[in-house]
Amino acid sequence: MKKKIIPIGVSLAVAAAFLVIVLTPGGCAFNLIPYEIHESMRPSEMSESSFIKMFDVIFAIALFFLIRWIVSPMVNTKGRSNK
Repeated sequence: MKKKIIPIGVSLAVAAAFLVIVLTPGGCAFNLIPYEIHESMRPSEMSESSFIKMFDVIFAIALFFLIRWIVSPMVNTKGRSNK
């Protein structure tokens, strides 16, 4: 049970920290990427701020699964002795 909770908790903490950093007012260099994507597409379809927030949330979800994929094998390995 504990082996399943630890990767989810770590992944959730990283994704939440990412969202706090990019969604707080004051600007973030990461938001230049969705801004440029929005400008290269059709800017009239969706407002810039909505597109950036949507991009950040989708990226946070992908980050959650990536971190969980990386942390799960580390937690699930059994301790090995070098004898």
